[in-house]
Amino acid sequence: MPISKIFREKFQKEPERKYWSSGRVNIIGEHSDYHDGLVMPAAINLGITWVVAKNGDYVRGYTEKFDEVG
Repeated sequence: MPISKIFREKFQKEPERKYWSSGRVNIIGEHSDYHDGLVMPAAINLGITWVVAKNGDYVRGYTEKFDEVG
């Protein structure tokens, strides 16, 4: 199901913005960058999508994986 449709069902309002952030892998150098080591990260085609709308002065979230609004 499209994320915008899920948002409308869970929060009874239209999403105002949609964001997508790609995942990444570290080809070499896992956890070595903060010890002055070398790293070679790369973006991958998997990621996370967020849709958001203003909601007063608090934040609520939902994830399909756990099917809960929090």
